Amino acid sequence: MVKKLKPLVSIIIRGKNESRWLKILLKKIYNQTLNNFEIIFCDNNSTDNTLDILKKYNVKKILKFTEYLPGKVLNKAIKRCSGKYISILSSHCIPVDKFWLKQHIESIEKRESIAAVFGKQIPMPGTSIQNLIDLDMIFKNQPILYTKDPYLNNANSLYRSNILKRNLFNPKLTNIEDRLWANKIVRKNLKIAYTAKSSVFHLH
Repeated sequence: MVKKLKPLVSIIIRGKNESRWLKILLKKIYNQTLNNFEIIFCDNNSTDNTLDILKKYNVKKILKFTEYLPGKVLNKAIKRCSGKYISILSSHCIPVDKFWLKQHIESIEKRESIAAVFGKQIPMPGTSIQNLIDLDMIFKNQPILYTKDPYLNNANSLYRSNILKRNLFNPKLTNIEDRLWANKIVRKNLKIAYTAKSSVFHLH
C-alpha cells in the first residue's frame, strides 16, 4: 500500500455565501506550483452553492458554524490541520499568481524565529476610498520584519504549525485576533514578517 504523503501546508479558508469568489479561489489554489496541501473550509452557515463547489474540488474537511467569532472558529480548524505550515485565507482573497504559496513558505523559512508571515492585499475596482487608503498604507512593496509593535492580517497569512498550535487565538474576540496574537508572539522573542511577493486580490 502506498503511504499517503503528509501535506506540507494546511490551508484554512473562511467564507459565508461567497461561492462566486470561492470557485475562482480554489482554481487558483490548485494551480499553485506547490501542490502538497490540504484545505480546511470554515463555512459560516452559507445558503448559496458553496458546498457544491467544495464537493467539486474534493474538499473533505468542512467545519460548519453559525456564530462567527474568528479566533474560536480558527482554533477549531487549526486542530484539524496536519501540515507543517498553516495558511489562513479569506474566500474573497484571490492569489495573484501561481507562486503565492511558494513565496509564503520561502519568506517564513528565512529565519527560524519567524512565527508567521502575511502577504500583500491589492484592492479591486469598487473598493471604497477608505479601504483604498487603508490598504495602501499597510501593504507596501518592501518586505518588513517585525520584532515589536507588529501587524498581522489573517486574510492572507502563513504560520508555523507547531507555534500556532501551542499559541491559539483568543476565542472571545470579534475581530483583530490576528494582531493581538502577533503582539503576544513577539513578546516571546519571535518575529512576524510581511512580504509583497505573496499577493492576493482583495475582492470584498
